[in-house]
Amino acid sequence: MDGSGGLDERYVSAFDVVRSPARVDILLALAEQASADPDAPALTFSTLHDRVDIDDSGQFNYHLDKLRGHLVRSTEDGYRLSPRGHEVAGAILSGAFAEGEDRGPEPLDGDCPHCGAPLEAAYEHGQIVVSCGDGHEIFTSSVPHDLATEESLADVLESVRARARYKLQIVLEGTCTYCYGDVEWSVDRDADGPAPVLYTGRCTRCGVGYSTPPTYAVFFHPAVVSFFWERGVDVREVVAWEIDDWTGEQRIVSESPFRVAVTFETEDARLTVTLDETATVVDAVEESLVVDEAGPE
Repeated sequence: MDGSGGLDERYVSAFDVVRSPARVDILLALAEQASADPDAPALTFSTLHDRVDIDDSGQFNYHLDKLRGHLVRSTEDGYRLSPRGHEVAGAILSGAFAEGEDRGPEPLDGDCPHCGAPLEAAYEHGQIVVSCGDGHEIFTSSVPHDLATEESLADVLESVRARARYKLQIVLEGTCTYCYGDVEWSVDRDADGPAPVLYTGRCTRCGVGYSTPPTYAVFFHPAVVSFFWERGVDVREVVAWEIDDWTGEQRIVSESPFRVAVTFETEDARLTVTLDETATVVDAVEESLVVDEAGPE
């Protein structure tokens, strides 16, 4: 939005640049070249013209000129995608903005951590959703349509796990993964719900919302990663609905200032991690659970 409350013309023109199929063809031809020959990603004017479906050289030059500078760079070797051009081409190739039908639900190998009901996955409105039949929503992540239709939903979940972890860390640090605006976090409480404490975030620019329980918010913190790694467990291999299998308890230890403690346990040790109202770790304490049975000498 601009200062008068209207839409900034820059945002409109950004979409106008690629509204033409001819310009999309140019971007995809350059992306194909960069993929086929990373050491020579540029195409000359004539070669690029030959690879797109535009017979008239004047029209081709017109559309190329609309892309030049922002999405396409002109170099000594010819034309190549700019970093932003790669982003746009990648979004097109992934099907991120393509329309498609919802899928599922499909059964998953796992049970709901809240009620024990079997879990299932569905693709709805551009997101993959893991939930149980009793309505407990365990995990959501935006997924390009093409990916969601080419594989089973279980395979899709495997593909997006790393991306979901990466996005979580970004938003917990206060940056929206959609528009790079500021995310403000707060605490919701529901004593009767499956998650008594839930962190909720809202982007101050685009308005998208985020939510995560304390267990998931802290599971990839260095203190937790190290705790499990030293005991032969790679937390990157633990899916969201299995985290509670490693969690002893979570409890509110202070209201002012707000503090919630999450405990992780193995056979020999316990790690208690304390978070504040913004899901920031403020303390981490490890204690041994091994009983020393040796008597006095």
